[in-house]
Amino acid sequence: MSNQKGFSKIAIIIIILILIGGAYFVFSKDGNSLTDDWKTYTHEKTDDYSFPKKFSIKYPPNAKMEIDIEYYPSITINFQENDASCSMISPPKGVGNEGSDIENISKKIMIGSRTWEESIFKDPDVGIVFYGLSSTEIPINFDLTPNEDELYKCLPMYKKILSTIEVVQ
Repeated sequence: MSNQKGFSKIAIIIIILILIGGAYFVFSKDGNSLTDDWKTYTHEKTDDYSFPKKFSIKYPPNAKMEIDIEYYPSITINFQENDASCSMISPPKGVGNEGSDIENISKKIMIGSRTWEESIFKDPDVGIVFYGLSSTEIPINFDLTPNEDELYKCLPMYKKILSTIEVVQ
């Protein structure tokens, strides 16, 4: 009888070790493996006012990136997500008309390991007219899809793309 008790204790210990090992394997996987097949854009120019630091950003293989460096330096990433047309533009264009009754809601959020300032501009008549994310750690900000319904469909992918931004030395 004592052999059975000893055996069941060993079996329980082995099962616990297997569960701990499995949990470690699942949760220690590098998050970058989810973006391994993504394209990478590296902005190497630091002398323009739009992007004062070199940086790299990854984006999904089905996304289209446009770089405009002639007139107003900007980067646009367009992609489809959850049946929505999503667009990220940096630096953002102006928002609202002077004298308009637009409410600005700002808060800090974590994306990846960085703190971002989330800015939402709402027009009482039409809803969200601008959703922006900016970071002081990485001097880049994005103006995101203004359509409120599409914004919420696109937001998870926006955050996933932003989590890939790195300052390049």
